[in-house]
This record gives sequence, structure tokens and C-alpha cells, in this order.
Amino acid sequence: MSLETKIVALAQAMGTDVKALRLAQGDLTSLTTTTKTSLVAAINELVLLVANSGGAGIDDGATSGGAVTWSVDKITSSITAASNALKDELVSGAGPALDTLAELAAALGDDPNFATTIATELGNRVRYDAPQTLTEPQKAQARANIGAGTSDLVIGTTSTTAKAGNYVPTWAEVTSKPAVIAAGASAAAARTAIGAADDANLTALVTAIGDTERDLAAVYAAAKV
Repeated sequence: MSLETKIVALAQAMGTDVKALRLAQGDLTSLTTTTKTSLVAAINELVLLVANSGGAGIDDGATSGGAVTWSVDKITSSITAASNALKDELVSGAGPALDTLAELAAALGDDPNFATTIATELGNRVRYDAPQTLTEPQKAQARANIGAGTSDLVIGTTSTTAKAGNYVPTWAEVTSKPAVIAAGASAAAARTAIGAADDANLTALVTAIGDTERDLAAVYAAAKV
């Protein structure tokens, strides 16, 4: 589930709870009391009317209807408890820093288009899990942010400088290369370049090997007669 989807779901849930709270409270302008802006004041007005009319008695322990009613303090505390319970259900245990709509709005930067803003910001990030189309300025900025050099891949002079894909190194830049015999070099120089034996060693080797031109078949034929 994306961040945008979660935020939209949260906003819808909050709106539903606020609507339920307002419906539970009712329209204060519909009160038949003189006071129409405060439930507490309206209740106090009713209590006063009841007291002056010799009506129901006050019984804070009453749990059902009858000839008694609660005191103002009991009614007020009950309303407060119900309001707090509804608030707790609405914020679902959120910490004190985010348990009001005003605090949630501030946390979202008071941005009425927060989901769109976040989606746009996420769209401006370089992806590594899927192909992405970027403009040349965007590519340049992305390379600059990660220190990846330029798109031209200019031949550099350090190990961290990029080389072009068709770059051909010079012979001097090649490491661990084989020995090279210079044109016109003497036999001794050629042997030295390739690590071959010198004249004395070659003579000793030839002597140890013997005559490689000798007809061994003839030697065999003569020996068996």
C-alpha cells in the first residue's frame, strides 16, 4: 500500500469519526432552551427549570428514567467522559503530539494536497527497481549528487576518472604486459628482453642435447647387423 493510499484512508476514517461525533452532539441551534451555543449551559437551564417547577429530584446514582435526574456535575462529568472516550476512539491511542486534527494538519505541513505533493516528490527520485525517463538536466543533477562524473566520460588521469567505452589505452598504460623486442635489436638484446639464455648457456644446452641432425634410423640399422 502506497503512502498516498494510507494518508487518504486516514483522512477518510477521521472524517467519518468527526461526522459521527457531530451527529451524536446534534444541532445546537435546534435546542428549545434559551441557550443554543453550549450543551452544558442548556442542561443547566433545564435543571433550573426543573428545580423551580418542583419536578424530578436529583439522584446521581440513578441508572434509568423515572422521577429523578442527575445533578449538573454528574451530567457534566458524564458528557466529558463520553467526549474523551469518543476522542480516544477517534485518535486510536495517538500520542499527545498528534491527537488533534490541528496537530495532524501541522504535521502534514498544512498542505491540503499533501498526497499529491508527496507523490510528486517521490516521482523526482532516481529509481533502481524499474526503467525511468529523465531529462538531460535531471541526469546531470543525479550524477553530480552521487559524484559519478559527466555523461561524456572524458578520459581522465586518475583511477576514479571514467573512460569512454571505445577508449584504447596506449602501450605505456598497459600493466603486466609481455616483453617487447625493439626493431633492429641484437640477438643478445632480444634474449635479454624475453628472458632467454645467453650464448654460453645456449652452447652448453646444444652440447647437452647433441647432434639433432644425426640419422638415428641409420645408426639403428648399422647396429643390428
